[in-house]
Amino acid sequence: TFQTRNWSVTPFIGIAYHKWDRDLSRHPAGYREVYTWWTAPIGIRLLYYWDEKWSSGLNLAVAFMHDAEMDLSGLGPGYTDPSFSLGNKPGYRVEIPIDYWYSEHWKVSFTPFYRCYKFGRSAPRIVMQNRWGTASMYEPESKTTISGLAVTIKYSF
Repeated sequence: TFQTRNWSVTPFIGIAYHKWDRDLSRHPAGYREVYTWWTAPIGIRLLYYWDEKWSSGLNLAVAFMHDAEMDLSGLGPGYTDPSFSLGNKPGYRVEIPIDYWYSEHWKVSFTPFYRCYKFGRSAPRIVMQNRWGTASMYEPESKTTISGLAVTIKYSF
């Protein structure tokens, strides 16, 4: 962390594992998709200290994706449960932390955030093969976005 009187700048790197279980099996023609992927975010956190109690900032990161895949199940009798290897594309995240120190050791943070992950198109996979023919499918290029507000209480030693 690089710090001046009112600013701090912190570069960071990390690793994260993600899993999204998209269970549509309750629908009449339902099925289940389970997406998994790893990311290595590289970013920077900027904080401005307004006074002794308040700070706000900006967190920016590029999340490099690795080993993205989707497992499909529940297509019905005669179908296989294929796994699709998805193209790894970089995603990103943006956060705007607002911190309030309400005592020497305790603070509360309100952080609106937005995250975006992009997946490439998979190769076709055979899902059924019988005497009448072959059925194959692929997972198209797609993206998922997540936005929200994180509220945290932190204690500093």
